[in-house]
Amino acid sequence: MDKILIIGFGKLGSHLYYSLKSAGTYSITAVKERNTKRSILAGMIRSADVIFICVQDSKITKTAESIYKLNIPLKNKTIFHTSGALTSDAVAELKKHGAFTGSFHPVQSFAKRTTRLTDSFKNIYIAIEGDKPAVRQAYTIAKNIGSLPFTIKKENKVY
Repeated sequence: MDKILIIGFGKLGSHLYYSLKSAGTYSITAVKERNTKRSILAGMIRSADVIFICVQDSKITKTAESIYKLNIPLKNKTIFHTSGALTSDAVAELKKHGAFTGSFHPVQSFAKRTTRLTDSFKNIYIAIEGDKPAVRQAYTIAKNIGSLPFTIKKENKVY
């Protein structure tokens, strides 16, 4: 069972969390507080196989840098961000340190944060881009939550 960590528990992060939880095939944890202690965050990242960075676009690179600065081995971890506009290059620093990286963008907006199990990812398209291992992992996750994944080229991401 893959262990998934979601960093950012706003509109998208909360819906993704509960959709993954509803699928029943993953062990899910989430960073719900912005001021989570470094030691707690480090432990969560250390034990995760897959990490979703679900923060505002302007904070993705800074979040990736924060992860890198924790000096945790990232080899064979898969790390996604969920931006619709940014490519996987936004988390390139993590790739340099052994992680597989990509973007996992639901082509849908979420009106508000959720606090319950949801099927909000059922039958929605997920634009996926990144390293081949990350893309494979993203397809598996998307299908497990009932989504319709498709691959997009970096240069077409903004469309």
